[in-house]
Amino acid sequence: MSPIRPLRHGYTTGSCAAAVAKAATLALLRQEHMKEVEITLPRGERVNFNLHSCTFDKDSARCSVIKDGGDDPDVTNGAEIVATTSAQWPVVSGQQNIGTAVPTDSGLNKAFQFTVNESVISVYAGKGVGIITKPGLALSVGEPAINPIPRKMIQQAIEEVSSSLIPHPSSFMVTISVPDGEQIAKSTLNERLGIIGGISILGTTGIVKPISTKAWADTISVALDVAKAAGLEEVVLTTGRTSERVAMDTLKLEQEAYIQMGDHVGYSLRECVKKGFKTVTIAGQFGKFTKIASGEFETNVRDSTLELKTLSNIILQSLSSHQIDPTRAETVAQMVNGANTARQAYAIIRDEGMEEIIEVVCRKVCENSVNFIKANGLELIDVECLLVGYEGEIVFAI
Repeated sequence: MSPIRPLRHGYTTGSCAAAVAKAATLALLRQEHMKEVEITLPRGERVNFNLHSCTFDKDSARCSVIKDGGDDPDVTNGAEIVATTSAQWPVVSGQQNIGTAVPTDSGLNKAFQFTVNESVISVYAGKGVGIITKPGLALSVGEPAINPIPRKMIQQAIEEVSSSLIPHPSSFMVTISVPDGEQIAKSTLNERLGIIGGISILGTTGIVKPISTKAWADTISVALDVAKAAGLEEVVLTTGRTSERVAMDTLKLEQEAYIQMGDHVGYSLRECVKKGFKTVTIAGQFGKFTKIASGEFETNVRDSTLELKTLSNIILQSLSSHQIDPTRAETVAQMVNGANTARQAYAIIRDEGMEEIIEVVCRKVCENSVNFIKANGLELIDVECLLVGYEGEIVFAI
């Protein structure tokens, strides 16, 4: 049997953008084809990127890499990240030193600007890089979605180009683009967050760690910031796209109110309280609800024994309050305990006409969520629940 291969890390869009920005600048200044380029990540690691393409003439250069997300790929995995560097060269003895191109933004959005060796470098967002349209993000409305750390990485990468290569005073224009970025963005939450026209250039460490939950947690936190900046006091935490769609059709709140939390129930609840929301509605299907009713607040898919046992106990404990026949209750409890999944258990409960048990589960979700908030020493907020059926219907709301 072969040994288990260690999971392979990948690189963020921010790292890719920094690498191609440096490569395109070098290709222009050296007037030579680049096959690879090395950059420094925020924590000091030196990493090498193989270039996917490199073209140049005397006035501009274009380099690209293919983003590699490692063993935890996201929707940007395989995307081509491109940088184009163009220059307005200094005048020497009344004539252009080399080249004749004058950089023009052509309607592009400038991200930031800095100087190297008295030369001005302006960085722009090109095709496929989104633009911020809502407050609450790390950048101001109207700015390109090239986040603060990637901006620093791009600047540092260009500064690593030997100052002796940069004639001065010159002007350089570096444009970061993602040819398929607008299409890729349709599979992200960018539009919800107010990022229009493409993907975001992201990353804090430069590295994508396999099976990491940090990216999702960061997305939840940012989405809540956007909701807060929109003046909302109520948000809806959904466990998936189906429950989110049904919640949207039912509750009719502002788009920013809907937050896809996935499995991260506990984290999301803590963030909601810390950010000052007054009401939280948890919307999901029965499988996730049974986990929360069992006291689990990281609800990733795994062995369902605990949830099924919790359901069985709820049935038996509901004998007196719901006037359920003891013999029938014990039979159904055994059937539920022997089910393969919570979804199968849900079907058993419905088939046996014991919908009151579903109500008990929903109330338990609210109760456990409030207790979770209290146990974390946070100020209590109003928690409501919306149970979505497997056919996209509302089963119960409280």
